[in-house]
Amino acid sequence: MKNFFTFLGVIVFVCIVVVLVRIVPFMITQKPKLDAESKTYVEQIIPLIVGSWSSQAFLDSADPAMLEKMSVDDVKALFKKYSESFGKYKEYKNLNGKALIEFTPHGKVISASYIAEAIFEKADDAKIRIHIIKHDKKWQIDGFYLTSKQALLRNG
Repeated sequence: MKNFFTFLGVIVFVCIVVVLVRIVPFMITQKPKLDAESKTYVEQIIPLIVGSWSSQAFLDSADPAMLEKMSVDDVKALFKKYSESFGKYKEYKNLNGKALIEFTPHGKVISASYIAEAIFEKADDAKIRIHIIKHDKKWQIDGFYLTSKQALLRNG
């Protein structure tokens, strides 16, 4: 019985070593690239979407799984509400976030979350939170949140 548990312990140890040998180099080499790549994507997509409150730009950039949860009409109505509540986009600053690599039973999942301060015509205290996910070589929006105390107080 002791030999069985020793053998089982060796097998588990070897599996852990194999996983670490494969994951650690990947994380060291790929994580900085993914951080830079995801940040560049977000820097480009935020002005594209909020610059003209383009529901179409959002829809074109959205993860299909997210779009299964909402209709095109829902997105258009949301962007109309954003446009009315926030007004014209002026700028965003202080973009912070990072990429995340997760290993799940379904495979590797690469995503990133960012938050930025934004200034709009009717709200100079807005926060944009965006979550993106990478499918194959393409980043897509998996979550988009816009908040502002000023807009909330004004619109009740």
